[in-house]
Amino acid sequence: MKNSIQKQDYFKVLLLSAVLLLTSFSVFAQEGIVSGTVNDASGATLPGVNVVVKNTSTGAITDFDGNYSITIPEGGETLVFSYVGYKTQEIAINGQSTINAVLAEGSFGLEEVVVTSRKQSENVQEVPISVSAFSAKTLEARGIENVSGIADFIPNVEIDVTAPFSGSQSVLSPYIRGIGQIDFAITYEPAVGLYVDGVYFGRTVGSIIDLLDVERVEALKGPQGTLFGRNTIAGALNITTKDPSRTFSATGQLTTGNFNRLDTKVSVDIPLVEDKLLSSFSVSSINRDGHMKRVPYTGPANADLASPRGGVFSDVNLDGEQGNQNNDTWRAKLKWLASEKFQATFSGDYERVRENQNASKILAMFNDVGGAPTIVGAYNACAAGLLPPELCDNIANAPGLTLTGSTPYDERFITDDPFTNYGTADAGTKIDTWGASMTLDWELSDKLAFKSISGYRNLQSRFAEDQDFSPLDFGTAGFIMPQKQFTQEFQLVGNSDKLKWIGGLYYFTEKGSVTDQVILGNGLVQIYGQNFVKNKSYAAFAQATYNLSEKWSVTAGARLTNERKELDGRQRDLNSFALKTGVVSPADFPTTDLTLYYPPGVNEQTFSEPTFRLGTEYKFSENVFAYGFFAQGFKSGGWTTRVTSPVLEAPTFEPEKANTYELGLKTDLADNTFRFNIAAFYTDYQNLQITVQRGITPFVENAAQATIKGLEVDAQWRASENLTFSGNLGFIDASYNEITDPNAVIQEDFSFVNTPDFSSSLAMDWIIPFGENKGRLIFHTDLSSKSEIYNDVENTPLLLQDGITLLNASLSLESASRAWKISMGGTNITDQTYLVGGYNNPGVGIIYGTYARPAEFNLGITYKLFSNN
Repeated sequence: MKNSIQKQDYFKVLLLSAVLLLTSFSVFAQEGIVSGTVNDASGATLPGVNVVVKNTSTGAITDFDGNYSITIPEGGETLVFSYVGYKTQEIAINGQSTINAVLAEGSFGLEEVVVTSRKQSENVQEVPISVSAFSAKTLEARGIENVSGIADFIPNVEIDVTAPFSGSQSVLSPYIRGIGQIDFAITYEPAVGLYVDGVYFGRTVGSIIDLLDVERVEALKGPQGTLFGRNTIAGALNITTKDPSRTFSATGQLTTGNFNRLDTKVSVDIPLVEDKLLSSFSVSSINRDGHMKRVPYTGPANADLASPRGGVFSDVNLDGEQGNQNNDTWRAKLKWLASEKFQATFSGDYERVRENQNASKILAMFNDVGGAPTIVGAYNACAAGLLPPELCDNIANAPGLTLTGSTPYDERFITDDPFTNYGTADAGTKIDTWGASMTLDWELSDKLAFKSISGYRNLQSRFAEDQDFSPLDFGTAGFIMPQKQFTQEFQLVGNSDKLKWIGGLYYFTEKGSVTDQVILGNGLVQIYGQNFVKNKSYAAFAQATYNLSEKWSVTAGARLTNERKELDGRQRDLNSFALKTGVVSPADFPTTDLTLYYPPGVNEQTFSEPTFRLGTEYKFSENVFAYGFFAQGFKSGGWTTRVTSPVLEAPTFEPEKANTYELGLKTDLADNTFRFNIAAFYTDYQNLQITVQRGITPFVENAAQATIKGLEVDAQWRASENLTFSGNLGFIDASYNEITDPNAVIQEDFSFVNTPDFSSSLAMDWIIPFGENKGRLIFHTDLSSKSEIYNDVENTPLLLQDGITLLNASLSLESASRAWKISMGGTNITDQTYLVGGYNNPGVGIIYGTYARPAEFNLGITYKLFSNN
């Protein structure tokens, strides 16, 4: 019955959107279109010129031949032509259908980046929050291939892709200003929201977005609880893909390099009906070998188990080194320009991942912690014949097996080389994820607009991890996680001389499950869990900015979010190890099934969270902008399901919350050649969801309170027409004020995970024209530095990464026509060896670490084909 109601909800939303779409046929008149060519003073055509209808978000870019075509919205009176190195020119439309422009050489100002951080198109320098924005040109220059790559160029931001316990490198774990979520469990929520074309991604698994055919990436720092809502307590990553072009174009790219790298990318824009129906299609394939090599162990290892693992691992038996990359992405977009007042955009994407386990290896193992035995200790005691046979013999699912006389699991299986291990277990990642969205934009009048964003996503994933990295079958973990979600957002946007406002409704629903199988101690512990979740969230929001004068404005916003969550937890230990060892008594467990550790039945939680924003902005001049605000955010609560002994009640945790105060200044100085932005913030961080280790079970509880304060500086300097420097600096002081749970593994003087005190980067872009036709060499180099980073909450010394500096560089040769480009480059050129993740489980008795890729070098060629129309 519930499924039927849910399907009806989907149908109603889609039906409403379809009605809006069809209504446009009869409501709107034929659009007004202006086209033309842009030249320089010598008569040469200028490709890549920005053409914008003044005081609107409508824009276009000239093609290879300097041609453009643009739809003029109601009230549009003037076209603005801008191009780096040339003077900006404004031309009145006055009913003309053809407007040609000639741009005079002028100042070489910095690139203007338009963002949608407040759900409307704005110059990033006029947005009253801390935003790091990357245009397509910047992403290409810095060789950023997926969303995780932006972290090296943003102060106080870390993005981990190797979530502990998963074995995968396709799990997005971003941290912004010390706040994030490192675990991938389906009952936990992210702290940084990920949005692609306005659609929220509910799960971190499979969310390492390939930046294929992307227009820009925005990192919004600080709580975004008003306009973006739940699970943006730290901020949001907002990705906007490119719209189809009005003219035909095609781009192909081929890149090769060491580690047998072979990457291909193809993007095509095809106008189906001139100036009416536009389409684009892109595909990429990323392939390279791993950097963690499995080597044979030459000593005795006689503990091979008739494995009790079963089907969870059977689909992830992948060959090759650990840490390889093998993923394919497809993206398609269809844009219908129904009229000057209505347009519809349909998008679809698919990603396929087939990769080996991430580049992890064992760093330490131990028999006891504080005198309490670990699983390593119990296994080794069985191997030495020190424990009773009823514990060590006839392991469940492996009848006749005895652990007595097995090879001990100890330091003999730790290799000296950071890029080798003795692992043999099946371990890898298989992900198939796809989505579809429909965005409807309806200009109701020159002061009122309506937008609808509908999105559906489907995730199918299997991933597994070898946790012992030895020829023994001591520890493995495997997961099957399917999930599907539907989101719907309605926005109403108003704009007048003094007041700009936005209001809307939001709906999110998801259904998913995780089947996890964790084998420890060669079968002493055999966790098998099937956990099913259903989540729904509803929200209403509004935010307005009122201009008190030409220079001074105030902003206020609010959002109310209601959530309902359901969990059917079925966690088991097929070997009932906790009962066998007397950790708990069977008499205390009210069920005849002694393998079932989770209370049977469906558990429910509901949350209702209001979030507010209040701020003020002041424009000292056209190029100097100051702001200050108070903002709130929250991350939803949930359940802990990874129990390794029976529990009478499902363990829950409440939402965590953040109240942030920020002051900022944004400036464009020296004729727009020098940009300097600075922001200072203070965050009151409440009810932190902290991992509390109970035996071998990692519980999540609201275990601490904290404060976070810091400073961020971003600067760019265009020293000449062809030379640009950029850099940033971040400082953060994150500290626990109170540990509210005595069982918590943290202490008040511990550092936050994934939070270096200092981070910085410096980049240089140098263009060297040559020849009469102005071909050019393009040189880019960047240097990023971070102070020491703890890769786990417990501040394990073995998982501490000392401060590190990374160097990247590239050199490209581009033709005068910009049709082709040959590039060569390198990442981590100085070949630094450093940790990017790891896991310490004191109950099991293991510590392992995950290593970043060493120095890599590449050679690529890009070819662009444009229409002559």
